[in-house]
Amino acid sequence: MLGREVTVVPALRDCNFGCWKGCRLAEIGARDPEGVTAWLSDMAAIPHGGESLLQVLDRVGTLLDSHREPGHTVAVTHPAVIRAAIVHSLGAPPESFWRVDVEPLFVADLRHNNGRWTLRSIGRAIP
Repeated sequence: MLGREVTVVPALRDCNFGCWKGCRLAEIGARDPEGVTAWLSDMAAIPHGGESLLQVLDRVGTLLDSHREPGHTVAVTHPAVIRAAIVHSLGAPPESFWRVDVEPLFVADLRHNNGRWTLRSIGRAIP
């Protein structure tokens, strides 16, 4: 659709939610309230047995820091990955992850200049 070659990049996969995969947060909260509280308050917590949010932040940050392709790259990915990319580009503390609201069709325009990432703009794609 974009007229370009598509490459699947494993580092852009969603957070591994372990045994919570496919469940709604309300359902998980009813079943494991302590786990949800830990996950929402401790970036290193892995109550679901999958991947911590710190691990997601590290994975996405490592990918961004190793990206050297000239020109523009379009990535279609998951809210957690977009949040992690924005937090990394701003050099914000990990706890800022929950302060980024990513809705469907969200667009984050990140630029790499002079060895660092910046957030140029955010918005919503027009369907």
